[in-house]
Amino acid sequence: MDSWRPLLRFSFLSLSLLLFLSCDEALLTNPLDEENNPDYVDPQTTITITDLDGSTLDTSAVTITFSGNDEVTEYSYSADSSSWSSWATTTSYKMEYLDEGLHTFSVKGRYTSGDEDETPASISFTVDAVTGPALIF
Repeated sequence: MDSWRPLLRFSFLSLSLLLFLSCDEALLTNPLDEENNPDYVDPQTTITITDLDGSTLDTSAVTITFSGNDEVTEYSYSADSSSWSSWATTTSYKMEYLDEGLHTFSVKGRYTSGDEDETPASISFTVDAVTGPALIF
């Protein structure tokens, strides 16, 4: 049994060395390390619903969808200049009971490292849902 120990020790050391030397350098680079990763990309957020920006809606509700680049994991939004929402993994927001007139929606993403999108995506649209004569107070 003792004659196997040197062989096992050699096998373990050989395997450890092989694993260490075969590691791809890209795996050793943290994609969220802004200072030490030359390929670091800032968080970017995009509103994915098409044809909403600048449009006029004839309804008082709309669902806005959004996404971020690969490393974005959470989103925060602001509807009609309200304060920013809590961070969440949700990639859509339904604006309901919208009054007539101009509305805005902004959204930003962030990485797990806490880096936030410094240029939130934003859209504006108008609601004109009242048909026929109407009285606005």
